[in-house]
Amino acid sequence: MGYRIDPDELRVATYGAKVTRATATLPQSTSETLFTVATGKVVVTLVIGTPTVAIQDTANNTKLQFDPDNGAATVDLSAALDVAGIPIDRYITLDSAATDALKTAESVTPPANMTDAPGLLLGPGLIILDCAASATGSVTWDLFYKALTAGARVVAV
Repeated sequence: MGYRIDPDELRVATYGAKVTRATATLPQSTSETLFTVATGKVVVTLVIGTPTVAIQDTANNTKLQFDPDNGAATVDLSAALDVAGIPIDRYITLDSAATDALKTAESVTPPANMTDAPGLLLGPGLIILDCAASATGSVTWDLFYKALTAGARVVAV
């Protein structure tokens, strides 16, 4: 007699809770909040951007940042990736090393650092998408996290 593992239960056990930010156009030469770590401490295990409208083929250095609620300075979660021309059949992912650029790929696999390390430890604050230029394109963002303190949660903005 076999045991069937529910795919959703396996995903939650591996990556944690999933929060989806509805598709939206890229910020135009500015930054925009994607998610809020509303309370407590969390470990972000995976961030995936899925273009729903291809990104215009115009240079646009893009990175993720974190603005903590404790008054500390905003910090980069990644180095910049030029997202020019990324089609709808690619993904944008985050590595856990702030010195690494965002990644683009045809399929999503956890970056090496995200599987070697537990992920990004974040307290209350804002997860921000920063775009250096103006370009057309829309992206849906998925963030997976595990709560480290009771009641900790992440919400899409």
